Amino acid sequence: MHPWRIRAGLQALFLLTIFLFAPFGASAARVQEARQGGHDFILILGEITRETQTSFMEALSRAPLARIVVEGPGGQVIPALDIGRTIRERRLTTLIPERGICASSCGLIWLAGQQRDLASSAAVGFHAAASVSPSGRRSISAPANAIIGGYLRELGFGDEAIFEMTRAPPRGMNWFGPARLAALGVTFGTSSPPPERAMPNPPTMPLQVGPSLQTASLDGLWEGEFRCGRETRAARMLVWADAGRLGASFEFGPSAASPNLAHGAFQMRGSRLPDGKVRFQPETISVIAPGDAPIALLAWLEGGLLQGEVLNRPNCAPVSLSKARG
Repeated sequence: MHPWRIRAGLQALFLLTIFLFAPFGASAARVQEARQGGHDFILILGEITRETQTSFMEALSRAPLARIVVEGPGGQVIPALDIGRTIRERRLTTLIPERGICASSCGLIWLAGQQRDLASSAAVGFHAAASVSPSGRRSISAPANAIIGGYLRELGFGDEAIFEMTRAPPRGMNWFGPARLAALGVTFGTSSPPPERAMPNPPTMPLQVGPSLQTASLDGLWEGEFRCGRETRAARMLVWADAGRLGASFEFGPSAASPNLAHGAFQMRGSRLPDGKVRFQPETISVIAPGDAPIALLAWLEGGLLQGEVLNRPNCAPVSLSKARG
């Protein structure tokens, strides 16, 4: 048996899934084929399932040298790793498009590319795997994480990279920008622009949080800048809903006005307030510079913008972020 093939019996022992509780619909990923600039592309967009793997292999039989475009919230571990191993065996290129969010098992597929391309506005996230019981209970799965660790080692990553890619809890997310990826030995370029998506962006789930949010959706990816003292920080905030609970990943870093700032990232948990606003409290720190601290944020929608008041940093000005994607 090929050393990269996982025993079929494991699939009967574990229901292994990795989920990102993010603003994507729950439908399975769609696999599409496209041709642009003399190149074939296979697009995997959405949540990874066993059906995704079947459709991917069928598409690959028609376009064996295709470049693989990935975007989505994650999904089942075993199909994702099988797709990744096929990509690595065939030395194919993987791409994440502009403003693409590729999280959890989607990121594991992207890592398998012999050549990896990452758009400057894309986001890649990883976290620990969860096992899902028949009742829907999710908990950290040691067997799944062992399998993922072995997969990452097969791809050539060392202990530090494997630790960073699996240390965030299942309900959290460790987001990686270009600098962090490079520091972990993840090589990538931006030389292969993918075709336009043939399907609309995955649907969002509107959050009924109060009067001010009844007709608008807070979930999605928000981008902008905010000031703390004399520093202007670039910011990205990804907000999602899971069974009525609100979560967010907040990432900040250098801006044109303050190019020497350190990068930081942390997860937040949101609480609905009677006036329709949402209070986001820091929950899990992924990376933050010594002497810095994550922010707590009182957020609301106003004029199509996510407005926020920083609650724990008196020297920070109000936050105003624009929606990058829903």
